Amino acid sequence: MNTAMVIEVTAAIIERDGKVLAARRTPGDPLAGLWEFPGGKLEPGESQRECLRRELREELAIECEIGDHIVSSPYDYRDKRIILHAYAARIVRGEPQRIDHDRLCWQVPEALMSLDWAPADIAIVKRYQSLWPQRRSLQYYDVNAAAYAQETRQFSMGPHYQRFLSYLPADARILDLGCGSGRDSLYFSSCGYRVTAVDASAAMVAEAARLTGLPVSVMKAQQLCSQQAYEGVWCSASLLHCPQADLAELFHRIAEALVPGGICFASFKSGQGERIDSKGRFFCDQTPHSLGLLLQGEGLLQSIDLWEGESLLRGQSQRWSCMLARRRQ
Repeated sequence: MNTAMVIEVTAAIIERDGKVLAARRTPGDPLAGLWEFPGGKLEPGESQRECLRRELREELAIECEIGDHIVSSPYDYRDKRIILHAYAARIVRGEPQRIDHDRLCWQVPEALMSLDWAPADIAIVKRYQSLWPQRRSLQYYDVNAAAYAQETRQFSMGPHYQRFLSYLPADARILDLGCGSGRDSLYFSSCGYRVTAVDASAAMVAEAARLTGLPVSVMKAQQLCSQQAYEGVWCSASLLHCPQADLAELFHRIAEALVPGGICFASFKSGQGERIDSKGRFFCDQTPHSLGLLLQGEGLLQSIDLWEGESLLRGQSQRWSCMLARRRQ
């Protein structure tokens, strides 16, 4: 029987200008000379976010906005187990001071493993690095929301609407997962459907709300946890910034959100593999065949149609790989 003490600890991945803050343990510390993400132990009655805000004031003399939960990672020492809860954070007041550490440095995510990390932090570094391309893409939309919304509202989606809606009842509940400018939510709502619109970018949510007049929420696809709540889930060019390794779980979440017989539409840029475009955005391109393989691995979804289409994007032809799938009865 394992009787090791369990200690809950928080850690902040502080982001600024495309870099994150690392802090080095001081001489005399059991982990002296090793790097870590700043944070500390939860006190009785504290939430993880409250703990992190307090620790950052005490350790670095800064006030931070605590953002997304990145990962919770256990690590076993000889006499104890710690569970390290890591969150993204943003400085809102102050400049980091060396109070509990002998060095601080800002590091680009790709180079984080060049530092000598405390053992418990290594899993967090690796998880953050795997998420960084997607987070960088999100930052692009937060900065360029107005221009992107204006551009994408012009696209004609008529044929895709017709395919998708032909399978839905007249009063269907539709989740627009990654609604972007709100173009599709506006169309579905104008047709009398009950629309729930969400997007990972707060700035895009504001654009969509202005266009549609609907309540629009900030939510990543990875946070979808609804159960049999929608007759349709619409993912138009919204999952294409997700890593390939995450797609199987995302399709399972979508399947669980659909009622039996419910329909999912998704589109990706056509191609093979993961890439970064000239704007710094991460893409995971697909083909009809690769989408079919993903659906084969998801027991709740049955493929209806897989196809490739073409549209004009910024004056050039862009090919798209699309899918329709139904949740099994």
